[in-house]
Amino acid sequence: MNIQNVVLSQLISALEGVANYQTTQTRAGRKRKRAESGKLSTKKAKQDEELIAEAPTPTTAEPEVEKPVILNHLVCGINAVTKRLEDQARRVRRTTVLSTVGQSGDEVQTPISLVFVCRADVDPPILIDHIPPLVAACNSVKPEQHIKVVPLPKGSETTLAERLGIKRASIVALDVSRVRHAQCRTTLNCCRLSIRKSQSSLNACKPSYL
Repeated sequence: MNIQNVVLSQLISALEGVANYQTTQTRAGRKRKRAESGKLSTKKAKQDEELIAEAPTPTTAEPEVEKPVILNHLVCGINAVTKRLEDQARRVRRTTVLSTVGQSGDEVQTPISLVFVCRADVDPPILIDHIPPLVAACNSVKPEQHIKVVPLPKGSETTLAERLGIKRASIVALDVSRVRHAQCRTTLNCCRLSIRKSQSSLNACKPSYL
């Protein structure tokens, strides 16, 4: 089985319920805008209020959709991920420089741990060429919080966008505190072990030259 497809499958599983929540929030936002637009005349508004007051109370209401936990640990989009990585690299450098002085008073964001990139779907690719250097900058200063860049197979952008309930999703990132993203880490570790085993098998098959 293709490693990238396995990782994509795990990521899609972790994003369950996000699209439904986003759709619900969009509808609620549109309703609020219509209510605040003031398009209805005063007379029409009063008539509506009277009708609402006379109307029987509905027995059932549209159920609220609970916000998926993963949204608290997810960063979507090239600009958003770039800004988060830049802030993380800047914060890591500042922490290293000021380590002997004391703790900084700035609000600390949870560090990014995994960056999933739909490189095969990004046109032109130069739009995301800055991501690996940014990740390298973070990893070089604080290797114990190693960020992994994970390329996804072609067509992943559309799949992720549908799962997230947005138009496009060229790149998404997860922070280290995400509970369910341990599934993704487990998949990556399994993939890494598979690659090592494959390399060991290939090396064992190589002829020996005296």
